[in-house]
Amino acid sequence: MNQHESYIRLIEEYSHTEIFKEIISFLNINYPKWSSNHFLGSYAVEFVETTIQNLDSLQDKEDHTKLEMIKNIREEIASRFNDTYFNYQLMFSEQLIINFESTFEEELYDNRHLPYQEYSDFYDNLFDAFEKNEKDKIIYNFKDELVY
Repeated sequence: MNQHESYIRLIEEYSHTEIFKEIISFLNINYPKWSSNHFLGSYAVEFVETTIQNLDSLQDKEDHTKLEMIKNIREEIASRFNDTYFNYQLMFSEQLIINFESTFEEELYDNRHLPYQEYSDFYDNLFDAFEKNEKDKIIYNFKDELVY
């Protein structure tokens, strides 16, 4: 199974729908970095897909107004966003440390001789730069192409 299969399927199946467009628009306006690792990162696809599934009954109703749909989208996102964000950040933080120590294994090893405070400063500076770079990554843009 391709790592990005769920994203590709989501775009193919839903990107043309009104509900998808409203969800993405709402997230882009209210959480500008929502699909970056600052917020939902790789969980963004599942979040959008689950939101669509939870609201799917709206598309089947003929008598709902656009205003009702938007209200329901906002309520659904508000009720789930913080939990999803928290869960992703826990997973991301753990993976970030593993990736950092793997990426900089040689540099960390080569500087292990430094006095404790110097090594600690070296580690922190290296980690902070790595973390900022990783958090700024946007894996999916929810338009059409893979970004990652």
